Amino acid sequence: MSSHQEFEALYESTQGTHVRLDGAHRVDPAGNDYVHHRLVTAHGQPGAVILATQGTEVLFAHARRDYLAQLSLELPRGSWEPVDSGSPEKQELHYLSESRELTIDSDLLDDQEQIALCNTSARELREETGYRIGRAQVLGAYVTDTSIYPQRVGVIQCVVDTDRSRTAADGELVGSIWIPFADLPGLIAQGKIADAHSLAALALWQVSMSH
Repeated sequence: MSSHQEFEALYESTQGTHVRLDGAHRVDPAGNDYVHHRLVTAHGQPGAVILATQGTEVLFAHARRDYLAQLSLELPRGSWEPVDSGSPEKQELHYLSESRELTIDSDLLDDQEQIALCNTSARELREETGYRIGRAQVLGAYVTDTSIYPQRVGVIQCVVDTDRSRTAADGELVGSIWIPFADLPGLIAQGKIADAHSLAALALWQVSMSH
Protein backbone atom coordinates (compact mmCIF):
# COMPACT_ATOMS: atom_id res chain seq x y z
CA MET A 1 0.00 0.00 0.00
CA SER A 2 1.30 3.43 -0.90
CA SER A 3 2.57 5.47 2.04
CA HIS A 4 1.26 8.66 0.41
CA GLN A 5 -2.34 7.96 -0.53
CA GLU A 6 -4.44 11.03 -1.27
CA PHE A 7 -6.63 12.39 1.51
CA GLU A 8 -10.35 11.67 1.40
CA ALA A 9 -13.09 13.58 3.24
CA LEU A 10 -14.41 11.62 6.23
CA TYR A 11 -16.66 14.34 7.63
CA GLU A 12 -17.74 17.78 6.43
CA SER A 13 -19.90 20.58 7.85
CA THR A 14 -20.95 23.75 6.07
CA GLN A 15 -22.79 25.23 9.06
CA GLY A 16 -20.93 28.40 10.02
CA THR A 17 -17.24 28.11 9.22
CA HIS A 18 -16.57 25.31 6.76
CA VAL A 19 -14.98 22.33 8.57
CA ARG A 20 -13.74 19.10 7.00
CA LEU A 21 -11.96 16.09 8.47
CA ASP A 22 -9.81 14.20 5.98
CA GLY A 23 -8.12 10.83 6.29
CA ALA A 24 -5.42 9.03 4.33
CA HIS A 25 -3.68 5.69 4.75
CA ARG A 26 -0.03 5.93 5.70
CA VAL A 27 2.74 3.48 6.56
CA ASP A 28 5.09 4.34 9.41
CA PRO A 29 8.86 3.62 9.35
CA ALA A 30 8.24 0.25 11.04
CA GLY A 31 5.89 -0.80 8.25
CA ASN A 32 2.66 -0.39 10.24
CA ASP A 33 -0.40 0.82 8.37
CA TYR A 34 -2.44 3.63 9.93
CA VAL A 35 -4.88 6.42 9.02
CA HIS A 36 -3.50 9.95 9.22
CA HIS A 37 -6.13 12.62 9.87
CA ARG A 38 -6.12 16.23 8.74
CA LEU A 39 -8.48 19.03 9.79
CA VAL A 40 -9.34 21.60 7.11
CA THR A 41 -11.27 24.82 7.73
CA ALA A 42 -12.43 27.61 5.41
CA HIS A 43 -11.81 25.32 2.41
CA GLY A 44 -8.09 25.39 3.16
CA GLN A 45 -7.78 29.16 2.74
CA PRO A 46 -5.47 30.98 5.20
CA GLY A 47 -6.83 32.73 8.26
CA ALA A 48 -5.78 36.01 9.85
CA VAL A 49 -4.83 37.11 13.35
CA ILE A 50 -5.26 40.84 13.80
CA LEU A 51 -2.85 43.09 15.69
CA ALA A 52 -4.85 46.31 15.80
CA THR A 53 -2.88 49.14 17.36
CA GLN A 54 -3.62 52.67 18.49
CA GLY A 55 -0.74 54.65 19.90
CA THR A 56 0.96 52.39 22.46
CA GLU A 57 -1.96 50.00 22.89
CA VAL A 58 -3.13 46.85 21.14
CA LEU A 59 -6.73 45.69 20.83
CA PHE A 60 -7.73 42.41 22.49
CA ALA A 61 -11.06 40.64 22.47
CA HIS A 62 -13.03 38.95 25.24
CA ALA A 63 -14.31 35.79 23.57
CA ARG A 64 -16.58 33.09 24.97
CA ARG A 65 -15.21 29.66 24.01
CA ASP A 66 -17.19 26.48 24.67
CA TYR A 67 -14.29 24.58 26.26
CA LEU A 68 -13.42 27.34 28.77
CA ALA A 69 -15.19 28.14 32.00
CA GLN A 70 -14.16 31.77 31.65
CA LEU A 71 -13.74 34.35 28.92
CA SER A 72 -10.66 34.08 26.75
CA LEU A 73 -8.48 37.17 26.26
CA GLU A 74 -7.17 36.97 22.71
CA LEU A 75 -6.34 38.92 19.59
CA PRO A 76 -9.21 39.20 17.10
CA ARG A 77 -8.99 36.69 14.27
CA GLY A 78 -11.02 35.51 11.35
CA SER A 79 -11.36 33.23 8.37
CA TRP A 80 -10.97 34.14 4.74
CA GLU A 81 -14.20 34.65 2.81
CA PRO A 82 -14.63 34.97 -0.98
CA VAL A 83 -15.39 38.70 -0.69
CA ASP A 84 -11.89 39.23 0.74
CA SER A 85 -10.30 38.48 -2.64
CA GLY A 86 -11.64 41.77 -4.03
CA SER A 87 -9.32 44.62 -4.88
CA PRO A 88 -8.15 46.86 -2.02
CA GLU A 89 -9.77 49.88 -3.68
CA LYS A 90 -13.17 48.34 -2.90
CA GLN A 91 -12.36 47.99 0.78
CA GLU A 92 -12.08 51.73 1.62
CA LEU A 93 -8.51 51.27 2.85
CA HIS A 94 -4.98 52.22 1.99
CA TYR A 95 -2.87 49.12 2.10
CA LEU A 96 0.71 49.59 3.13
CA SER A 97 0.99 45.88 2.43
CA GLU A 98 0.57 46.70 -1.26
CA SER A 99 3.96 48.40 -1.19
CA ARG A 100 6.57 45.86 -2.05
CA GLU A 101 8.86 46.80 0.83
CA LEU A 102 6.08 46.00 3.29
CA THR A 103 4.96 42.71 1.75
CA ILE A 104 6.72 39.76 3.32
CA ASP A 105 8.65 37.24 1.26
CA SER A 106 6.85 34.13 2.44
CA ASP A 107 6.73 30.50 1.35
CA LEU A 108 3.35 30.25 3.10
CA LEU A 109 1.46 33.17 1.54
CA ASP A 110 1.65 34.54 -1.98
CA ASP A 111 1.10 38.24 -2.75
CA GLN A 112 -2.60 37.87 -3.56
CA GLU A 113 -3.22 35.91 -0.38
CA GLN A 114 -1.50 38.60 1.64
CA ILE A 115 -3.72 41.29 0.14
CA ALA A 116 -6.79 39.11 0.72
CA LEU A 117 -5.84 38.65 4.37
CA CYS A 118 -5.57 42.41 4.80
CA ASN A 119 -9.14 42.56 3.52
CA THR A 120 -10.11 39.74 5.91
CA SER A 121 -8.64 41.69 8.81
CA ALA A 122 -10.44 44.90 7.88
CA ARG A 123 -13.76 43.08 7.52
CA GLU A 124 -13.42 40.99 10.68
CA LEU A 125 -12.28 43.91 12.82
CA ARG A 126 -15.16 46.08 11.70
CA GLU A 127 -17.73 43.29 12.14
CA GLU A 128 -16.48 42.11 15.54
CA THR A 129 -15.37 45.38 17.18
CA GLY A 130 -16.81 48.21 15.08
CA TYR A 131 -13.36 49.68 14.40
CA ARG A 132 -12.16 50.62 10.93
CA ILE A 133 -8.51 50.46 9.99
CA GLY A 134 -6.48 53.04 8.13
CA ARG A 135 -3.70 50.76 6.95
CA ALA A 136 -2.61 47.15 7.20
CA GLN A 137 0.71 45.34 7.04
CA VAL A 138 1.46 41.62 6.83
CA LEU A 139 3.98 40.84 9.57
CA GLY A 140 4.44 37.14 8.90
CA ALA A 141 2.75 33.76 8.75
CA TYR A 142 2.76 30.42 10.51
CA VAL A 143 1.14 26.97 10.38
CA THR A 144 -1.24 26.13 13.23
CA ASP A 145 -0.16 22.49 13.48
CA THR A 146 2.12 20.90 10.88
CA SER A 147 0.58 17.47 11.50
CA ILE A 148 -3.13 17.42 12.31
CA TYR A 149 -4.25 20.99 11.54
CA PRO A 150 -2.00 22.48 8.83
CA GLN A 151 -3.92 25.75 8.63
CA ARG A 152 -1.90 28.68 7.33
CA VAL A 153 -2.38 31.89 9.29
CA GLY A 154 -1.20 35.39 8.45
CA VAL A 155 -0.48 37.97 11.15
CA ILE A 156 -1.78 41.37 10.11
CA GLN A 157 -0.87 44.57 11.92
CA CYS A 158 -3.58 47.20 11.52
CA VAL A 159 -3.61 50.81 12.61
CA VAL A 160 -7.08 51.90 13.68
CA ASP A 161 -8.48 54.92 11.87
CA THR A 162 -9.33 57.26 14.72
CA ASP A 163 -10.84 59.82 12.32
CA ARG A 164 -13.77 57.54 11.50
CA SER A 165 -16.57 56.75 13.93
CA ARG A 166 -16.90 53.30 15.45
CA THR A 167 -19.84 51.23 14.20
CA ALA A 168 -21.93 48.66 16.07
CA ALA A 169 -20.30 45.24 16.49
CA ASP A 170 -22.04 42.05 15.41
CA GLY A 171 -22.11 40.51 18.89
CA GLU A 172 -19.80 37.58 18.12
CA LEU A 173 -17.40 38.78 20.82
CA VAL A 174 -18.35 39.63 24.39
CA GLY A 175 -16.34 42.83 24.14
CA SER A 176 -12.94 44.33 23.41
CA ILE A 177 -10.26 46.08 25.43
CA TRP A 178 -7.19 48.18 24.64
CA ILE A 179 -4.10 46.89 26.46
CA PRO A 180 -0.82 48.85 26.75
CA PHE A 181 2.17 47.18 25.08
CA ALA A 182 4.04 47.27 28.39
CA ASP A 183 1.38 45.12 30.10
CA LEU A 184 1.55 42.21 27.62
CA PRO A 185 4.58 40.33 29.11
CA GLY A 186 2.95 40.25 32.53
CA LEU A 187 -0.39 39.02 31.18
CA ILE A 188 1.38 36.27 29.26
CA ALA A 189 3.45 35.25 32.29
CA GLN A 190 0.28 35.06 34.41
CA GLY A 191 -1.44 32.87 31.82
CA LYS A 192 -4.12 35.47 31.18
CA ILE A 193 -3.17 35.48 27.49
CA ALA A 194 -2.91 31.78 26.65
CA ASP A 195 -4.44 31.53 23.19
CA ALA A 196 -1.89 29.97 20.82
CA HIS A 197 -2.81 32.22 17.88
CA SER A 198 -2.33 35.32 20.01
CA LEU A 199 1.01 34.12 21.36
CA ALA A 200 2.30 33.25 17.87
CA ALA A 201 1.17 36.62 16.51
CA LEU A 202 2.79 38.52 19.37
CA ALA A 203 6.04 36.60 18.80
CA LEU A 204 6.08 37.58 15.11
CA TRP A 205 5.27 41.15 16.07
CA GLN A 206 8.22 41.20 18.47
CA VAL A 207 10.51 39.87 15.72
CA SER A 208 9.28 42.54 13.29
CA MET A 209 10.01 45.31 15.82
CA SER A 210 13.55 44.02 16.42
CA HIS A 211 14.55 44.40 12.78
